[in-house]
Amino acid sequence: MNKIIAISIFLIAIQVNSQNFGNLSGNTQLNYQNFQEDIIIGAESRPSYSSGYTNLLYNYRNFIAGGRLELYRNP
Repeated sequence: MNKIIAISIFLIAIQVNSQNFGNLSGNTQLNYQNFQEDIIIGAESRPSYSSGYTNLLYNYRNFIAGGRLELYRNP
């Protein structure tokens, strides 16, 4: 989990913006859910769930390339 957070922060902070190298941009989203037991409605306690994604776009003149990395655990 710590590696994912470190990579996410690195990808958010990096931006190459130069006339010779183009432009690298993107975004990241991380979701975390914690389920607790609730006796009133009969909900059982479940393991935590996390998911997230990172989008990256590279622009160079009229060329645009992108990629997306998704992390999730099936319920």
